[in-house]
Formats: sequence, structure tokens, C-alpha cells
Amino acid sequence: MASVVACDVEYDPIVIIPNPELNKTGVQTVNTISIYDEQETVINVARTAGLSKEMNMNVLVDQALLDEYNAQNGTSFEMLGSEYYTIPEEVFLAKDSLDVDFTVVTKPAAMVSGLGREEASDYVLPLRLSCPETGINSKQDVISVLLRPAIADPKVTVELPKQQHSLDFISVVHLPQVVDLTAVANFNTLDVNKIEFKPLGEAEVEAYNTANGTDYVLLTEGYEMTETFDAETMTYTSSVEFKCWTLDESNKYLLPVEAKSTAYGVEQKEIIYIAVQMAQLKVWLSKTEMTTINSKFGVDVEINTGLENEMSINLEVDPSLVEAYNAANGTSYAAVAADKVNVETAVVEVGSKKASANVTLDMSAMSYDETKYLIPLVIKKSEFAEGTEVVENKEVIYVIAYNTIVGTYEKEAWRSNWHTKIAPHKGTNGLLSTNIIDYAKNLNYGGETRKYGIIYSYTMQFFFNIDLSKEIDPENVIDFDPNLTPVIEKTGSGWSASAYTDTSNCQKQFAEKPGSGCYALVDWVDRTDASEDMVISNYSYINVKTGEVFIDVNIMGWSSPGSQINPWGNDCPLIDGFTHPGDLYTVRMYNKQMNE
Repeated sequence: MASVVACDVEYDPIVIIPNPELNKTGVQTVNTISIYDEQETVINVARTAGLSKEMNMNVLVDQALLDEYNAQNGTSFEMLGSEYYTIPEEVFLAKDSLDVDFTVVTKPAAMVSGLGREEASDYVLPLRLSCPETGINSKQDVISVLLRPAIADPKVTVELPKQQHSLDFISVVHLPQVVDLTAVANFNTLDVNKIEFKPLGEAEVEAYNTANGTDYVLLTEGYEMTETFDAETMTYTSSVEFKCWTLDESNKYLLPVEAKSTAYGVEQKEIIYIAVQMAQLKVWLSKTEMTTINSKFGVDVEINTGLENEMSINLEVDPSLVEAYNAANGTSYAAVAADKVNVETAVVEVGSKKASANVTLDMSAMSYDETKYLIPLVIKKSEFAEGTEVVENKEVIYVIAYNTIVGTYEKEAWRSNWHTKIAPHKGTNGLLSTNIIDYAKNLNYGGETRKYGIIYSYTMQFFFNIDLSKEIDPENVIDFDPNLTPVIEKTGSGWSASAYTDTSNCQKQFAEKPGSGCYALVDWVDRTDASEDMVISNYSYINVKTGEVFIDVNIMGWSSPGSQINPWGNDCPLIDGFTHPGDLYTVRMYNKQMNE
């Protein structure tokens, strides 16, 4: 018998050479500000292979790296002196970590002081990773980076108001009003003691009056400024609080302001003017016309100054104004009875200048996509205290209202509980290709009897109507028989509607339910009145109270499951698990605009 002798063999230890990479490589610009004492730049070191080995790496300043870059790119960058930066001596990546950050700190203020702001941009800090124990198995360009500071002077840019500030004060209302003046900085260490929005003088007011044909006088009292700075958004704000209820009522006042600083650069395209005057209380409507398809909407009202107590403002419907509006504008809007409109009181809160009156409109008797209605809402002047002025031409808002199902919807797959035997159209889960219901005339409809249309597959379209003659119960179908389907026979060699000999069960009849807000969607055809593909069942309806449209249509197409009339002479078998022929589209669509 042979014997086996064991031998001790020594192998060289396996050395895994790490291959890290930096997330910043090549020349990296470090944007900073000349007044910053320090600027941190975070650099990430990551493994390129998931090896569980700890890594001790050094961060080296490499003159050769800079020399090579200058030679290759025809530049003449100089090495940044060690007094202008700090770097970590070592970077440690634990064996169970995929990456680690290290921070390089440059010193912009010292660089500007020692090198000059513009000259500092000619200096670069070239860094390279090193691993003394094993070396690094990575290309040079992924373990090195050249940091080039780009130093800008600190600057603030004033944000101009969209429209001139104008404040009205009433002598008996002692409520301060505040205007915020803002400027955005390019740095986050702004000192509010080194910048201000400075009030200007008579010369600027005189220039404004000459340019605008006004007669303002300089505002010299009745206000104070408070400065703040948000370092996160780098926004400087001067809040100007006005207490001007004791001003001379015979004058109108103007306060011109301009940002000034001896420490920072300031960019302001033009002077900001704040107008202040004594006035009586004024009320007006924010809009004079609006259009809605919603049964609920809001109408905004405004006043010219904040008050120390709440102010109630009521609106009333005035149908008598419809005729005059139509005559003046060449329109033919119908009036709405006042009892169909409920308008809540608008309440202006203490110190506020705006409120909204909530309006509820009974649209149940309005036809769909036919008549448009006009609702004039008028401010009730009689309820105001003596001396309150309603601004001329802003005391009435004309609301144009109408019912429609045309619009863009959100959609989701939906199936009524009696459709377990019909397959959804292949690849669609029963969803339509689009979520837009449009007028039939906009979808190349060739007939005249259908009002609405929707694309259901590629460019193919359904057309249909709404039956507004009765409200229905969508859960109660009178003549539904799940075993009854149209008789489908091939009566000719071509593909046409004549292939269908019985469609008596196509449009299902819902039971009536007054007050449900639901109406049947009827007269469904495919592409033309002759119906290229026959709609063989339909349970679709709309709920006008919720803005939901439920489309539930079964169509027999060229290659529908169970089709016996395929024009190519091939039968299309039913899909396993389904017993009724056709392609089913069942989708719930919700129109947010309809009943928000």
C-alpha cells in the first residue's frame, strides 16, 4: 500500500493593493470670498472595489503634479504657500467603509493680504494620495487634484419691489405698517453694522416729482429701520416700520432709499421710493372678472390700510347688471337667480389688507357645454361706516360660470363588479391612452351627433354624449344580464359595422336616482358614426358632484379576444380565464378643476 507524506509549503503572503479614487480630480475651482478667514473644501475618497481592507493614506502636496499640468496646458500656475492652507496628514478608510471625506482649508483673507485678490487666482494647491504601506493601484489622474482658489469681493444685490410701495394711513387708526427692503449677498458673514438702506434727501424727491409730474414732499419722521441677516439664505433685510397717522393730511410724502456700505460692494439698479399719505378707508375687489367651472370659488377683496379691528365685507348678487354687460361686450350670457348663489362674508383680519369671500354656486340646473352664465357680485356699500370709499370701477366682479366635462384628468385603473368575464385591452390594464376629454369637433370627428371625444388607443377615438335627462344610480343597472351579449356574425367579406347583427344589449339602462349627481355617458361610437369597431357594451357615467368620470366600455376590434369576424380570416380566441369577447376599457378619471 502506498503511503502519503504531508509536506509544509510556505507561500508568499497575499498583498491587496488598494485602488481608491477621488470625487474631485483635475483642476477644481474653489469659489470663495476675499473676507473669509477660511474656506473648506470637502473631498471624498471611495473604494473602486468592495474589498474589506483598511487603508491608511497620506495627502501630499506635489510640485511635480503642478509642473506637469503647466507643461501640458501652457499655464504658469504657482504653488500655493503652506501659510495659506491646512491639509490632514493622514486619511483613514476603515475596512467596513466604502468611502471617507477629508477637508482642505484655504485662507482667502490671508491670500488677499499677502498675494493680492487678483494675483491669488494664479496660485494652485496640487494634492495627491499616497499609501506608504502598499502603494496605490490607481491611475495618477484619479488620486490627484489641483485646487485653484477663485476669490471674489463681497457684494450685495438689492431686490427691487415689483411695484412701488404706497402706504395709506388713517388718523384714527394707530396701527404701524411695515415695508421689508431686501438684498441678497454672495457671502454668509455679512455684518449688519457695515451696511444700511440709507434714506436720501430733498434732491431725490425733487427729481422724482419732475420725472413723474407729482408733488411729494420728503418724509423725515414717523419711521424706524431694523436690520437682520439670514446667513442660510444670505439675505439682508431692513424692516421699515411706519407710524405716520399724525402726518399733515394736505401733503403726500415720499421716502427715497438706497443701500450703502463702505465694507461691501452694492448693486442697486435704481432708487427705491416709498409713498406715504393720509387717506380715508378704501375698499375694492381684487379682480373685476373671472371664469369658473367650479361650484365653489373665492372672491378677493382689499382695503388700503390695516385696521385695529376686524372688518366685514359683504357681496350681493345683482342679476340686473347682466343685460348691460352683454350689451357693452357683445355677449349673450344668461343670468343666474340670486337664490342659486350663496356668498359668505369676507372678514379682513386685524392688521391685514385682504380677505376672501367664499362663494357656492348651485350648478345643477346648468346645461353642459352649451349656455354660459354671468353672475355679477357687488360690494354692499350700505354696510360701511361713513367716510368709507369703494374704489370706482372696482366695486363689481363679473363671474362667468359654466358646466363642462372637457379638460385634463387624472386617471387610474378601475373595474365595475360585473366585468370579471371580459379581458382588458392588451397591455393597457384597461386604461385609455390619454387623460383628456375634448370636444368631438377638435378630434376630427366626422359626424354631428356626438359632442365629446377621447383617444383610447394610439390615434383611435371614442365619441359620446351625456344624457342629462335624468340622474342615475350607477350601482343599479335595470336590464343587465351578464350572460347576454350581442350576436356577432360575419355577414360579408369586408370589415364594417354590418358584421354586427344584434347590439340590443350595448347601452345598459341605469335606474333613476334623483339627487345622485350621476349622469349616463351614452351613444358611444368608435371613430365615426358608423362605428369602425363596434361598442358592444357601455356602463359609463359622470358624477358631477365629485368630478369623477367612470368609463366602462367594451369594444370589438379586429383582433379582440373572441372575435369571429377578423378581416384576415383568422379567429382570435378568448383569453384563458375570460368568457366574454371584446376589449374592455375601464378607467376612473378625476377632474380636479371641476369641484375643488
